[in-house]
Amino acid sequence: MKISGRLITDTQRHIVRSVNSAMITVYFQIGKMIVEDEQDGRQRAGYAKETILRLSTALKREFGKGYSVSYVEYMRSFYLNYQERISQSVIGKSHLHQSTYPSCI
Repeated sequence: MKISGRLITDTQRHIVRSVNSAMITVYFQIGKMIVEDEQDGRQRAGYAKETILRLSTALKREFGKGYSVSYVEYMRSFYLNYQERISQSVIGKSHLHQSTYPSCI
């Protein structure tokens, strides 16, 4: 039986794109939650610093490294910079719901 190398490499590329897409959606949604839920939709740094520190600590506790304060700040900034460019239909198609995210926000 001969297995096509192209089949495997094409599938690997598809998986990477799918994972990247899902992670972008998660980062966008977490950033949105920080801005909307904790800051009442306004860009107020005072609330953000406390929220980001608390969220970073909770995410690291639950999921391990990769959720430093600076990375969670990146999620917030990502949402603020792209909220007008990323369509809600794209986010809606992701099948990720707000209830999926950490309750510490």
